[in-house]
Amino acid sequence: MIPASRFDSVTSRLAQAYPLPDRPGLTNNQSTNPKQVQDWDQGDGRVDWNASASNTLFGRFSRQDTFTQPPSTFGLLKVPGLVEVPLSLGNSGTFAGNSNLVAYHAVIAGTHVFSPTLLLDARMGYGRFNLHHLKVGADEGARLGEKLGVPRANQGPFSNGVPIFNMSGYTGIGGPGSLPTIRLENTFSPVVNLTKMRGGHTIKWGATIFSPDLARHPHPGDGILRARRLESK
Repeated sequence: MIPASRFDSVTSRLAQAYPLPDRPGLTNNQSTNPKQVQDWDQGDGRVDWNASASNTLFGRFSRQDTFTQPPSTFGLLKVPGLVEVPLSLGNSGTFAGNSNLVAYHAVIAGTHVFSPTLLLDARMGYGRFNLHHLKVGADEGARLGEKLGVPRANQGPFSNGVPIFNMSGYTGIGGPGSLPTIRLENTFSPVVNLTKMRGGHTIKWGATIFSPDLARHPHPGDGILRARRLESK
């Protein structure tokens, strides 16, 4: 038996975060039923104005705030001596963390009637997508990987979580390798249409411009440490 004094200080603490078996046997002896949490609020407003017999205007504004917490492999767990707040630990394939999304959409449009057979309509649309998806407990300056004892684990902004530890033959444990995810997108969509009615025919000319402005934070992650079993002779 290997004495506890020879255990690695980092992995021995993470090992304590694995849940205890709830089934018999040495393998496949633990089951879990994780649940995803989601809460969202949405509001819409619209104004219509008939400025004259030839001109009409309308405007609309919408906002939606969504909080999503995808579950980790083993749920919220505490790592001894690391932080008081439970962490979402599991293998690298999860998106476990706190996702805060704020989305806006606004439209202003108007129609002008030149004659009973000729009209112009114009519309300006704007959308904003602002997503911050971070690991649980990985607040700014937390640097959990380095506090755990892994040198230079937290590199760059928003990199404050626990690295993934993958051991051959076992389910990995640590913070999700896909996080943090920071994304900000602004989209502008102007549209102009001119419609002409002539006899039994309708002719329409128009132009639209789609102008996205995307800023995505390339997450460096917190690292993945892999170990595999080797036989010695």
